Amino acid sequence: MDGTLFEVPDRSDDPGDDEPGQGRPLGRPGPAGRGGAERRGGGLLADGEVEATAADVVMPVALDPGRVLPTEVGDGLDEIDALRTLRAAAEAREFALIGHTATIAPPPAQHKLAGGERLVDLGGDGCPLVAEFIVVEIAALLHTTHTAARGLIADALSAQWRHPRMWAAVMAGRLPVWQARRIAQAVRWAGLTRPQALQIDRRLAPALGAVSWTRLEALVEGEIVTADPARAAEAEQRARTGRFARVTRDEIGQAGVRTLIARLATPEAVQLDATLSRLAGTLTGDGEGESLDVRRSRALGLLATPERAAALLAGDTVAADRHKPPVRLYVHVNAERLDDQGVARLEGEGAVPVAALRALLADSIVRVTGVIDHRTSEPIDAYEIPERLREQLILAQPYEIFPFGSHRSRYTDLDHTEPYRATPPDPTGRGAPPGQTRIDNLGPLSRTAHRAKTHAGWRCRQTAPGHWLWRTPYGREYLVDNWGTHTPDQPAAPGPSDLELDAIHHLTAPPGRQRAAPGMARRGQVTAGPRPRPHRRPRRPERSRRSGRRRVGRPASRRRAPASRRRSS
Repeated sequence: MDGTLFEVPDRSDDPGDDEPGQGRPLGRPGPAGRGGAERRGGGLLADGEVEATAADVVMPVALDPGRVLPTEVGDGLDEIDALRTLRAAAEAREFALIGHTATIAPPPAQHKLAGGERLVDLGGDGCPLVAEFIVVEIAALLHTTHTAARGLIADALSAQWRHPRMWAAVMAGRLPVWQARRIAQAVRWAGLTRPQALQIDRRLAPALGAVSWTRLEALVEGEIVTADPARAAEAEQRARTGRFARVTRDEIGQAGVRTLIARLATPEAVQLDATLSRLAGTLTGDGEGESLDVRRSRALGLLATPERAAALLAGDTVAADRHKPPVRLYVHVNAERLDDQGVARLEGEGAVPVAALRALLADSIVRVTGVIDHRTSEPIDAYEIPERLREQLILAQPYEIFPFGSHRSRYTDLDHTEPYRATPPDPTGRGAPPGQTRIDNLGPLSRTAHRAKTHAGWRCRQTAPGHWLWRTPYGREYLVDNWGTHTPDQPAAPGPSDLELDAIHHLTAPPGRQRAAPGMARRGQVTAGPRPRPHRRPRRPERSRRSGRRRVGRPASRRRAPASRRRSS
């Protein structure tokens, strides 16, 4: 059992193990913790059949309190990955059994008594009816309430009978059960039919398990509106009847303040936000060191006395129209959606019917700009990214390109995939290569992801425009595109960070690192990165006359530029 994470019966002779479409099998850590993990045993779940059940796992040794924890990071990552796979298999198996058990429960007796058992529709259009009292049995088994068990059974039936592609993703361990439940609930509660649910399932399939839940939830919302715009408009009208404004009492110790909770229509909320910003701007000199949030709170309080608010606004020398909320509208033309049945997506708001834009734009400043053609892009030589290129990239890549990232591109850094080289001219007169700032060498990254790429050994290259291949310091690879993050079967060899590559380029070792020969990574491994460096033999070390320390001289053409001339991506 040494080195084995789970003791699984050997099925190497089972011809079904190599069939396509199998879920990810149970595994054990690979050698040295950095290579590909050896996998054996059956698949998780595929095509409705179970390849590895709870009975297959003889002894979950990883859960043994006395088991020694790994000492290598790579071994720990492999064990975490295997446990994640096992947990996904167990949750998927339970989810499938709950729905299946509900459908095979005996039907109610033919004679009907008052208050007797009935067949009930839980999963929605297209799902089988189930005996009512099986819900009570499953609730007691799961130590939960009847209402919670009823919802769980409904979600399992909806996922299996109305979302076959999503069901397959859950059974293969690619999509968490909780996300499948949320999607099934949203579509079912929207009152959509089975054909409409199948349409949504087909359109969402590429994103399942590939994007963060924040992005997936926005996609689901948009597809629900697209599937039935009329019903979405009715739902919007019903939501308007739920608007409210309420002042609540705060907890003990929060004397002197109250919390205001309100639900507004989107156009009203946008207008209120703009007015608060305008009033907050007039209060800049009233409080010492007050934050913008505090001044916006004071501005909201001023609206309780409209005369005072009007007096402050009257003293504003800027024209009133200039304070209307600016709206920048991007229209992605689709010949099939040139009517009011289309869907508009608002940054920070989500999907709304096109017809709802009229109310939003009625009291806003609308500016029409030129068409941004994503097929054409002129590279530039400078490090700074012009606004035109920045906007083009944000529209083409609405989210950051880090694996499973969920930050919107508009609020991220735009990183040079191949670090910008601002090196001085060499003896031949050639300097930095031209056109380094271009669409296919830029990608939006949040600040933490940007730092990981620069300092922590995360490497990235664009295999094609809009496709980023990432390699972690421990050799795992992720391919990111607009449909999300995709994981190859086997991890690759680890490599150095951008700073290490830059240090290799300049024949200098970063602090705390041993010098590596050009083109070589740590531990003597050959670098397989996208920026191979030609091998240059360094000059022979010599001793300093003053300190006696060894130093390495550099050829004149390889000396580092002054700090004012160096730039990094």
